[in-house]
Amino acid sequence: MPPVRRTRSIIAVTAAALVLAPAALAQATGIPKPPLGPWASEGRTIFVLKKGQGKHKGKVLLTDYRLRTEVQVGCPEEPTVARVQGRYPLKKFSRGGYTAWGVGRNVGGEPGPQPAKVKAGDQVYNGSFYVLWNYENATQVSRAVIEFDDCRTELVFAKPK
Repeated sequence: MPPVRRTRSIIAVTAAALVLAPAALAQATGIPKPPLGPWASEGRTIFVLKKGQGKHKGKVLLTDYRLRTEVQVGCPEEPTVARVQGRYPLKKFSRGGYTAWGVGRNVGGEPGPQPAKVKAGDQVYNGSFYVLWNYENATQVSRAVIEFDDCRTELVFAKPK
C-alpha cells in the first residue's frame, strides 16, 4: 500500500475513534442517578432518596415511600396513606435500547411489583410496589405504584422537592 493511502486510512480510523469514543464512554458510564433528597407530587412528599451506607455504600436507596389511596373498589373507604416499609436500592432497567432507573423486580427490562410490607391506616399488609424514572430525564418519575390487599394506587409524575 502506498504511504499516502496508509496515512489517509490512519487519519480516517483516528477520526472515527474520536467521534465514537464519547458515545461509547457515555454508554459505559450510563445515565445519571436521580438527585438525592425528598421527591414530591402535587406538593406532597412521596419518598426520599438517600445515599447508601454500610453494605449499600455507593448505592441510592428509596426510603419512606408513601402514596395516598383513592376512593375506589378494593381500597379503604376513606382515603389513607399507604407506606412501604423498608429501604430499597435503585437499579437500572434496560429495554429496547433505553435505560432508566427504577425500584422493583426486573420484568422484561422494566420494574414490576416487588414484595414489601405496606402499612395503611393501623394495619400492615403483604403488598408490593415499584417506581420507574423517566428514561430521558432522571429528575422525573414516570410511574409509581403501591398495591396491598385489593387496593392499587399509583401516580404518573413526581420530581425532586
